[in-house]
Amino acid sequence: MFFRKTKYVNPDLDMKTKDLIIPQYFKKNKIYIGTPIFVPRNFSFVITVNNKVLDCIKEDFIVNLKSIPETTRYLNLYKLNKKNKSVKYFEANTYYVNQNIFESFNWSAFSIELEDKRNGKYEINCNGIINFKINDPQKLIEFLKNKTDYIDSVQSTKIIENFLSERIERIIEKENFSASSLYTSNEKVITLISEKLSTRLKEIGINLLKFNITEIKFPQKISSELKNIDKNNSNKHNFENVTFEEWQNNNPKKNEEIKPKFVTIIPTGNKSGPFFKESMAPYFFENDENKTDKQEIQKETKKSLWKNWEVKQKEEKSKQIVNLDDEN
Repeated sequence: MFFRKTKYVNPDLDMKTKDLIIPQYFKKNKIYIGTPIFVPRNFSFVITVNNKVLDCIKEDFIVNLKSIPETTRYLNLYKLNKKNKSVKYFEANTYYVNQNIFESFNWSAFSIELEDKRNGKYEINCNGIINFKINDPQKLIEFLKNKTDYIDSVQSTKIIENFLSERIERIIEKENFSASSLYTSNEKVITLISEKLSTRLKEIGINLLKFNITEIKFPQKISSELKNIDKNNSNKHNFENVTFEEWQNNNPKKNEEIKPKFVTIIPTGNKSGPFFKESMAPYFFENDENKTDKQEIQKETKKSLWKNWEVKQKEEKSKQIVNLDDEN
């Protein structure tokens, strides 16, 4: 009597792969009960039958009726066959879904129609990058299944690229942003596109982490006019989750340095000791605008100090003892 050797499914996958979806092939699509399946870190194993998405497993498991409950119910795997024996295998399509963070994923949008009073109707092309993470593998597989009968790494990437292109084109056309706001990547423009795109991506199981426009191509006439705008002084922002501390580090406040210009010299009124001494409170100036005012205040202070010293000297003389017997 011969027994079938159970094959251990262990794909060579890691977090560095750029593939969104990786199909797992079984001979004749037959998955045998008792097959050990390894699920790499940050990946999910999804089972589909007749274009219906069933189970999604996120850790190593052995194929049995308990580990794949949705598939078991859909295919009635718990029922005995005509020979009163349990099912040995079932047929299905399976996929590994990459749930690592994807960075610098390219998108492009073409022939976006805009209109304004100055330029009338015109078209632009633009491209950029996004960062995202697949947070619902089942939703994404359902979306892809509705687009194609055959899902692989290349096809899934193309479908997502087309989805991004179509959605971004619609958002920009509907909002009809001005040429200058798009050229300078105005904060409100980036934020609005990001929010609307994020909502659409969530519908297919993707969480948007960052959105950015890297290049926009305008008609020659409009492009020449826009080049006069100083992009370095424009307010550029990315849609990205950052902490307040990170924001502060990236946007340091420009504080003017306050440096002492000189110290005040005041009379001591002491005959035996030094006639003058340096004040322990130096004057500080924040900028050139109030420099004149500070100097005037200093002059008045000096005059007042000298005046007080002279008065004090007169008072000291008046207190001296007078000899009444002195005829002179």
